[in-house]
Amino acid sequence: MTLIADLYALQEIDSQIDQRDAALADLRGRPTENEEIAEARAELAEHETGLPELEARQRDLDLQVATQRQKCDDVETKLYSGSITNAKELQDLQHDLEQHTRQRQALEEELLGILEQIEAKRAGAHAARERIRRLEAEWAAREAEAGAEEERLEAELGELRGRREAQVGRIPAQPVTAYDRLRRRRKGVAVVKVERGACLGCRLTVPTVILQRARSGTNPTPVQCPSCERMLYVI
Repeated sequence: MTLIADLYALQEIDSQIDQRDAALADLRGRPTENEEIAEARAELAEHETGLPELEARQRDLDLQVATQRQKCDDVETKLYSGSITNAKELQDLQHDLEQHTRQRQALEEELLGILEQIEAKRAGAHAARERIRRLEAEWAAREAEAGAEEERLEAELGELRGRREAQVGRIPAQPVTAYDRLRRRRKGVAVVKVERGACLGCRLTVPTVILQRARSGTNPTPVQCPSCERMLYVI
């Protein structure tokens, strides 16, 4: 192979290394936790907030309702037993029954509202937990896939770096030094092909005299594009 062909082969290997390095950087820079999972956990926490207090209030109201119901039963038993015939006492019992009934109804109404709040919070918490389980399973699957991809890329990089070392060994040190310097200056691309008389690095037409020199392939040093300074490889 000619010097420029060897350098172009090195460029192809380096371009593949750059691609895998970029892909690895993307993989390793991925978030450590899914944003949706964090949102679902925040939603779960919101639904669970205040639930113990509501459940405690429910138990307290259950007891109070039961107490008022028992009082109503006791008053009704006296009121309709026939053992009390005094009109004033009967009137007082009727008043007590109405009062206990009102208190029981008010407590039952509050209890109903508490139960509705508890049901809504429990349903919301259940839905959030289910969402978290689903999202965590999906996240774990994606992480496993990303881990496998990372291993694949690392294996390919190892093979490519071995190929690069072998290719560098075929080229004199000075052209490799110039090539490496140019790659740093030209965003990783130091050697480009020429197609239809144009440099594929800058897309500008290469002067005929320079094109002819590059085409000969016998130059002791690579011919460079007068516009972008990249090394020209003419097939």
